[in-house]
Amino acid sequence: DKAVARAKEAGCYKIVLTCDKRLEGEHKFYRSLGFEASAHGFRLYF
Repeated sequence: DKAVARAKEAGCYKIVLTCDKRLEGEHKFYRSLGFEASAHGFRLYF
């Protein structure tokens, strides 16, 4: 809550975060705070 309030006070219009796709508990937590899933990430290891 403090991070969201601080971002709003600073004039930010969104917060973007990343979370491992396997961490469903964390996804549920972020959704409970009002976050929406909005993207897929890709990596290339070599």
